[in-house]
Amino acid sequence: MKNLRKKDLYIGVDVGGTKIMAALVTHAGAVLARKRMPTPRKTKGEHVIAAIGDIISVLMTEAGVDHTQVRGIGLAIPGVVAPDEGKVIVTPNMTLSGLTIGPILQKRLKMPVLIGNDANLGTLGEAWLGAGRDADSVVGIFVGTGIGAGVVVQRQLVPGFRNAGGEIGHITMQIGGPECGCGNRGCLEALASRSAIERDVRAAIQGGRKSVVTKLTNGDMSVIKSSVLSRALKQEDEVVTSIMRRASEMLGYACLTVRHLLDPEMIVLGGGVIEACGEFIVPIVEQVLGLHSMPGSIDNTVVAVSQLGDDAVAIGAAALIHSQLEHHASMAAEHTLHGLTTPHIMCDAHGVKIDGVTYAGDVMIRADGRIKEPDFTPALNDAGFTELRTKALAKLCAKGAPQILIVGTDKPERLAFSTKADALLQERGITRHVCSIPDALELYRKETGSRVLYVHRQQ
Repeated sequence: MKNLRKKDLYIGVDVGGTKIMAALVTHAGAVLARKRMPTPRKTKGEHVIAAIGDIISVLMTEAGVDHTQVRGIGLAIPGVVAPDEGKVIVTPNMTLSGLTIGPILQKRLKMPVLIGNDANLGTLGEAWLGAGRDADSVVGIFVGTGIGAGVVVQRQLVPGFRNAGGEIGHITMQIGGPECGCGNRGCLEALASRSAIERDVRAAIQGGRKSVVTKLTNGDMSVIKSSVLSRALKQEDEVVTSIMRRASEMLGYACLTVRHLLDPEMIVLGGGVIEACGEFIVPIVEQVLGLHSMPGSIDNTVVAVSQLGDDAVAIGAAALIHSQLEHHASMAAEHTLHGLTTPHIMCDAHGVKIDGVTYAGDVMIRADGRIKEPDFTPALNDAGFTELRTKALAKLCAKGAPQILIVGTDKPERLAFSTKADALLQERGITRHVCSIPDALELYRKETGSRVLYVHRQQ
């Protein structure tokens, strides 16, 4: 992969309760390499974060790429997340709840890291490269142990005001119905997920009804896999067929609600249950939609099955970081072209945040507005000071004919310029300022001329 130009690649990571899967993805969406490992169980969240970092490092090593070729990392987490903080609010089956994982991984891997909900990103993946790639608006519904979902409108993810939108699995389908894992009753997830289906199959068998599931599971029905449900359907098992029909109808009515509420061009169905039993489920969903059109409406909502399978979430995670960084680049170009205000920039304990993306390591904003992670490192001089030399300055001041160079560092008294670097600045008429990081950001905001900001974290 040495022929790839720098920053051509992205990494998407699907962090699940049982496995972590990382994919190396090109800017066009081609998956070049994958790496899987079991998710550490019954251990501290810090160990899970370390495992995520490990699988990314191994993926890059085995693919023969380094951080100069990978532009950023997207993480897909099941549950509720706060993307701006890189924080997991709550997630089931893992010990990541309450942890701010984005900045930790950014510091270790020296690349931007963004996090998002796994079902949202699975939908984004399908909208980018899967079943919904030709649709303008896509709703994804993923039926597995639970039911996750996401909404993409005009090719943009719609996560909601609190990043908890699109939770179609938790719309109420039956008042006073079965209790859901979320604590409410009658949710779609409590009626049509694999957990709900296996609950009802167990209850039917325990109530005296005969089913091939008993034989297919060797009598252990603590977990009834989707593959078992598929085999039972093919054998026309009455118990499984009736329960699956009812679950499929519930899913159909949920899709009907989605159509009336959002009117998407396409609804993509995915997840383990759909992969195993889609031939049975999808026609029933389509039948429900066909029988309940609103008077005068044109029913053109397409129901499709996920095309990306296990790759959907990881590709969606890569699409998240890809789209965010491309947005930043285009915003920077707009600032330069039209003389608009500077990017929104601030710092906290985790690093410097520019337009919502946190940079835990060094970062610069060139005079042309381009936000970049520098590919150079200041050297130590004989006196033990961190020293900026001509090669670094040439890269900092390469574009936009800057008049001012602002350097922010956590130890401004320990940063120096080489004699040749100072001469270069004088030759070009560039004024330099070295100060603390907060002061540098404030100065950058106040200045209106052509300027460069360079933030350097000294070790």
